[in-house]
Formats: sequence, C-alpha cells, structure tokens
Amino acid sequence: MHRLIICILSLIAFLVPLAYTPGWFPYAGEDQYLIKLYIAEILVLFACAALIISFIKKGEILVRWAISTPVLFFLLFCFVSVFASADRMTAAEHCFRQCCYVALFLIAAHRASGDADGGGITRWLLCSVILVALFGMWQFARGGEVYATIGNRNFLGSIVILVLPLAVAHCWNALRRRSVGGTVGWVFVAALFSFVLLLTKSRGAIGSLILSAFFFGEIYLFLKGKRLAALICLLVFFILSACAVMSPPAVTELAGDVRLYLWQGALSMIAEHPVAGWGLGTFFIHFPAYRPADYFLLQKAADVTYHPHNEILSVCAACGIAGAAAFLLVIIGCGSLFCIRWKKEGKINPLRGALFVGVIAVFGQSLVDMNLAIPSVAVLWWLSMGIVASGFDAAGCRYCMHNKVIRLGCGGVAVCVLLSAGWLFAYCPAVAQVYFGRGSRERMNHRWEEAILCYRKGLLYSPRACEMLYKLAFAYDQQGMTQSAIDTYSALKATAPYFGRVDFNLAVLYDKNGNLPAARDSLKSWLTLNPHDANARLFLTDIYRRSGDTVAVSRDMQSPLEHPGGMPVSGKDVPLE
Repeated sequence: MHRLIICILSLIAFLVPLAYTPGWFPYAGEDQYLIKLYIAEILVLFACAALIISFIKKGEILVRWAISTPVLFFLLFCFVSVFASADRMTAAEHCFRQCCYVALFLIAAHRASGDADGGGITRWLLCSVILVALFGMWQFARGGEVYATIGNRNFLGSIVILVLPLAVAHCWNALRRRSVGGTVGWVFVAALFSFVLLLTKSRGAIGSLILSAFFFGEIYLFLKGKRLAALICLLVFFILSACAVMSPPAVTELAGDVRLYLWQGALSMIAEHPVAGWGLGTFFIHFPAYRPADYFLLQKAADVTYHPHNEILSVCAACGIAGAAAFLLVIIGCGSLFCIRWKKEGKINPLRGALFVGVIAVFGQSLVDMNLAIPSVAVLWWLSMGIVASGFDAAGCRYCMHNKVIRLGCGGVAVCVLLSAGWLFAYCPAVAQVYFGRGSRERMNHRWEEAILCYRKGLLYSPRACEMLYKLAFAYDQQGMTQSAIDTYSALKATAPYFGRVDFNLAVLYDKNGNLPAARDSLKSWLTLNPHDANARLFLTDIYRRSGDTVAVSRDMQSPLEHPGGMPVSGKDVPLE
C-alpha cells in the first residue's frame, strides 16, 4: 500500500505540469489548467482512499501534531467561511480544493518519512518540470513564447524556481560522489532551468528565488551559532533593499502598479468581514464593490479580478484573519520541523534543503502574484512542502483507532464522503469545463447554435459557472435571442452582481428591446462602480434625451472628469463586451 500511495503521488507530480501541453485535453479551450486540477483532485482522493485502507489494516494513524494542528485549524476556518459566504456553492468547491491540497500535503509528509529523496517523488517532480522546460524551449525555438505551455511567464517561473534548487542539490551530490556522468547530466538540467527562468523574464520568480536563497543562508548562520554575521548580512540587505525601492524608477513604477489598488480593495474587504471572511473563491464577486473608483484608469486593470495578487490577503479575505494566521502557522510549522531536525542531527539532507528553498521561493512570489491560485503550482507546492516536513521519527506522534469496529466504521464513512465529494466537486466541474471548452471553440468559429448547446450542457453540471453564463448570454445575443440573453445575464447577476460588464451589457440589451427605464437603471448601477467610463456616460445621456428627461441630463451626468466629447450612442450601436 505504501508503494501504491507513493506511485499516486509521483503520478500527480508528473501529470500536473504536463497537463498544460496542448492536445492533452481536446476542446478544453483556454482553461486546460482547470481540467488538470480536477484530475489531480481525483488522484488525491485515490491516495486518500489508499491511506485510509492502510490505516484500517494497521489499526493506527500516525499524527505529527506540530503539522496537523495548524492544518486542521486552517481547514476549520475554510469550512466556516463556506457557511458565512453568500455563494456557498462556489465557496464549497474551493474549500474542497483546499482539502485536496492539505490531504496531499499530509500524505506526502507521512509517506515520504525516512526516505532520503522523499520516496522518489522528487525525481518525478524534476522529470515533469524538465519536460515542461524542454517543451518551452521548443516553442521558443519556433518563434513563440517559452511559457506557451503554461500560458503565463510568472506561472512557469514559479514551477521552475520550485525545482531549480533541487537540480543544483543533485549536481552537488554527483560532485561529491565524483560521478562524471551524473555531474554532467545535472549541470545540464540546472542550466536548462536557469535559462528557461531567464527567458520568462519573471522578476517576481527570480527575485523570490534570490531572497529565498538569502533566507536559507541566514538560517544556516543562525544554526551554526554565527549570529553576529547573520545580523550584519541582514542589516546590509535591508539597507540595499530600501535604497532600491526608494529609487525614482522604482517609485514611479510602484505608483502606477495595479497591485496597490488590488491590495487596497482587499484590505477594505477584510475590514468588512474580518472574522469569517467572504468565502473561498468568491473574491471576484465582491471585489468590484470595494475597488478604488479610479481603478479602470490603470492600463492593466481587468474587468474581472479573481485574486488580489497576494496569497496572505487572499486567504485573509476568504477565511478571515484567523484563517490566514493558521495558514501561516502551517508554513512556519514545516520550516520549524525542518530546522529542528537540521539542528538535532547536525547536518542537512541536501535534497530536502533544496526543496525547502524552492518552497519558500514560491511562497515569496505569491506575496506579489497569484501563482498559488493556479492549480499546477499549488498542487506541486503543497506536495513539496509535505516532503520538506517529512523525515521525522515516531517521537512526538500519537497512535489511535485500535478498535476494529471503529476503524471499519470511520473508514467506510470516510470513503463514502470522499466519493461523494469527488463526484460533486471534481467530476462534475471537469465535465462542465470540457463542454465550456467545446463551446468556446464553436464560438471562435462563429457557430453560435453549437456554442449555445455546449454551454447549456455544461451548465447542467455546473449551474453557477459565471464565465459560462457570461459566454452563453453573448451567444444568445449573436443569435438574436435578446430576451434569453437578458434572462441569462440576470441569472448571472444574481450569483455575481459585479462579474465582468454585466450591467453595461444588460443596458445594451434593454435598449434593444425598447425598455429605456431598465437600461437607465443598469447604466446607473454600472456607473456607480465605474464612474470614469466615458462610453457609459454618453450612452446614459442618449437614453435620457430619448426619454425626454432633459432635467436628468444636467442633474445626473456630472462626472468627476470632464464630460467626454463625441456623439451620443444608443444601445443598437453598442456591441456587448
């Protein structure tokens, strides 16, 4: 059973990054990573089931309380956020995702104990990222982007910095063994990862890797008793960092960075619900009501924002301040176990030390990016963190569940719960995502009837899929089914009131149907959150004039900016966005 679990974990590590390769999931469209996520979740459930069976056979559960306590508190706050959320279905799906991550972490921490290389999982981690890096190089040689496999340079950078220290550690081990073939091979792998990382031009990933290596060096100096040297290095580092941040180019860039606006809105959300949070996965629903009024004046502002580009703020907004504290304690607990074992044994396992550097680097990048919200990065990160936390002995652990009846009963209930949750939160969304991909492909080919059919089939499996409802309404409008488009947008607004440009598109459709009061109300709702939208103001001006309400033109059309020039527009001339 141990070998089966290690095999499943290795398969997850191998398939997750490789799943980005085009062609693996036909009709998946642009969201292949979601299907990969659901496959990973199903594999985690199989690993959990195998672990439960092994527990039933042995009659014991090995628990390391330094790891399990903060993890269980984190899951507790995740569950609380589900019941506190206005959209419990979305929050429950993302809570199940976090449960899979945590299960993967605990299984890796339990099963990789005692193995120098993490039970062979680290080799699969390296193998999978090597394939992704080689595919990226092939894409780059053909004139494309090196991150074409992943879809974003920052996400590819996250996966590379997770395993680059591991490749360097293998190279160091080969040098110590004086293995010429091994040294040459690992030098090539490390050079490949370094070159791909440079080609991504991901400043967040490169900077996080450098900071993580510096942090590891500080830990080394402290554990060796060289505290004065560590403090001097830390002081010099802070002085240089302050000078770099306060330089005129850096200040100018930071002033216009969209992240500052995202963080400001996220902090406002946290201040509103500091205890239970808003619910996992619902940031995009509530954020528009809290973003700054001049958000859309920024060049990189997006209509739909799924993440605040800071993992701590994301968890805090979703699960409350206590949930974020528990999440941090999980990371601190893993690092503490690693350092305690290092100090106790007087030496460090190079592979686990390298993986520790990679884990800290990915977490550091998550403070300025949304890499841990991407399933491939999150799955590999939790898996790697479990390996870092492994390697402990039985001291400080507890054995329980010796009664056979209790074991069988709890095991049966656990397996049933796993199968039910897997069907609801993994299988159904995966099928819905396949239909969404097919509909997107038909939409690109302007086959609107087929696109509508695919979207409607997908909604049978995931009725509250916001993106699918949004695309379905657009397809209805292209087919001239205006009322169906209005009904679909209204259903979407009931789930996510601020998703995309729902209010603006509803105003366009109401105007086409001649319902000027409804169009006016929708535009007012849109302009409440987006007061600088010049086209929407022109549109509203035209509606007032056609309604004969000349007083409202002068009363309601006062803009914080200068009133835009140009000719007024009507809904018949405005395309949906």
